Amino acid sequence: MKTAYLVDTTLRDGEQMPGTVFTREEKLAIATALANTGVGEIEAGIPAMGPAEQEDMAAIIGLGLPCRITGWCRASLTDLDAAAAAGLAAVHLSLPVSGHHFRALGKDAGWVFRTLEQILPEALQRFAYVSVGAQDSGRADRALLFAFARRVDELGAHRLRIADTVGVMNPFQTAELFRDLREAVGDMELAFHAHNDLGMATANTLAAFRGGASAADVTVAGIGERAGNAALEQVALACPQLGVRTHMLTPLCDAVLRAAGIEAPVCAPVIGSNVFSHESGIHVHAVLNHREAYEPFSAEAIGRSDSTRIVLGLHSGEAALRHALGTLNIDPGKEPLGWLLNRIRRQALDTKQPVGLHQLRRLYYE
Repeated sequence: MKTAYLVDTTLRDGEQMPGTVFTREEKLAIATALANTGVGEIEAGIPAMGPAEQEDMAAIIGLGLPCRITGWCRASLTDLDAAAAAGLAAVHLSLPVSGHHFRALGKDAGWVFRTLEQILPEALQRFAYVSVGAQDSGRADRALLFAFARRVDELGAHRLRIADTVGVMNPFQTAELFRDLREAVGDMELAFHAHNDLGMATANTLAAFRGGASAADVTVAGIGERAGNAALEQVALACPQLGVRTHMLTPLCDAVLRAAGIEAPVCAPVIGSNVFSHESGIHVHAVLNHREAYEPFSAEAIGRSDSTRIVLGLHSGEAALRHALGTLNIDPGKEPLGWLLNRIRRQALDTKQPVGLHQLRRLYYE
């Protein structure tokens, strides 16, 4: 874990989320913010998309950021040409390894190995760093996948990236796969690309690190195709060894979500608006005495300007109520407040909304 790093693919896989388009200015701002958080690599786009994409990538390279900048390529000479036109020094070549993708593309295992043996040596001559991806590894025949991995190693690639392209793996399978791969390919760098179709992208990413991966792909706020990818902010907090500057995560997530035109769910890990909100009486009583009782990290630690928020609603208790009244400079003394709690609970039931401070003042004085 001391040498592990993150590859952020927000500008490539994240932008493949339907309806998402980043302008060049947004891409430059996102890339700069990513580098400032301490990610080791930014996958900046797909050069084969054309001159505009290549110019965007060239502009990112021109920033001189302290991290590797890569482009995602198919295993073809035309894609290598496009990557060179973008000024890239590092590329990622993707090849299918599952029967599902063979059928979808009209290819077979023989084609994969022939293409690998043709394109990888060419890429190694033209670029300083070459990563090779095994697309849909989660559903690939294991014997084929391991034969592919060994051939990638023999041909001299700098890294093999295992892609759970449709998010079907679980953490136990992921850790076992990477342990076995580590034995099969020795010291070659291994990476993991997780999708979140079953909600396990972050857990699978941690398992990959435990199994022997030294790099893993993430996206800001987990954006991406279908259910998205492993979320940068979640992996960063779960793995402090990665050295991500977590206090910069909230501004980064806010900028990406704004550029993507979406909002995080209120209960989203790390970035949801409810992460520091408490309504349950038992929780509120504890948090008012010791925040860490129900807050595993502080708002300051992730760069959020908000902090603990006490919400009045159906599940509130007297501790929350007295705290809220104090905010309004109302001192009920030792007066029992069961009558006011009943009013709050009735209103919460009727409106399905929390009770705000102005409503609380009205309920109290009525």
